[in-house]
Amino acid sequence: SPDGGSLVTGSASHTACIWQQTGPNPWQWRAVKTLRRFAYGGKDGYRALTWSPDGGRLAAVAADGTARVCQCSDGGDARQWEAEGALVGHSGPVWAIAWSPSGRSLLTGGDDRAARIWQPSARGDEPQWDTVAILRGHFDAIRAVCWSPDSKQVATAGVDATAYIWRPNVLTAGWHHAATLAKHAAPLQAVEWAACGCRILTAGDDGLCVWRSVHNAGGVETWCAVAFLGGCCGAILAASWSPDASMIA
Repeated sequence: SPDGGSLVTGSASHTACIWQQTGPNPWQWRAVKTLRRFAYGGKDGYRALTWSPDGGRLAAVAADGTARVCQCSDGGDARQWEAEGALVGHSGPVWAIAWSPSGRSLLTGGDDRAARIWQPSARGDEPQWDTVAILRGHFDAIRAVCWSPDSKQVATAGVDATAYIWRPNVLTAGWHHAATLAKHAAPLQAVEWAACGCRILTAGDDGLCVWRSVHNAGGVETWCAVAFLGGCCGAILAASWSPDASMIA
């Protein structure tokens, strides 16, 4: 969770657990809540879960192509969190989901080779999430997505061994493909922006690459690879920056 006090995990058994530390040792954690109907029975369980920036909501994606947002609450039955709406639109399993740092949008990506940006809608009595942009360009499934720290750009990474950066198009009110990060030769599994906004990491079956933004004489931003760590120990399935962007785990 954003405050560092909780962890959330999901499983193929259609349950999610929230864990809290119970002692001074790193391994002393216990499940304090079990959410048994959070994803409404996705046939293959959870693929990814993420906290909202304020820690008040959870979003989850499932192999049935749906994503759901639930409101966190300390009262009532801990197994029955209040659903805030479904994100329906992908035509296949969804692998990745990310909240924007502002907390106003969600980004998803999946097997249909598309990423979608979602925002809440006030239509009707039930909470709804609507697609406000569809990002197409990958030639295979999207496995990872992330937002820039200022919520003004997104990045997607896929099985086609490439990562794309997308930005809003002020002329069309949509989003456009702004840059391609092509250094890997195998499927990508992770992409993450550093807090400074000037570096991105990509990781996958052949290792990890660090990218740095540069501006040419015309002021146009491009990205160049500044470090590559081969996957000598096997595929890298997840990677993350430290808060000060000085280390990678």
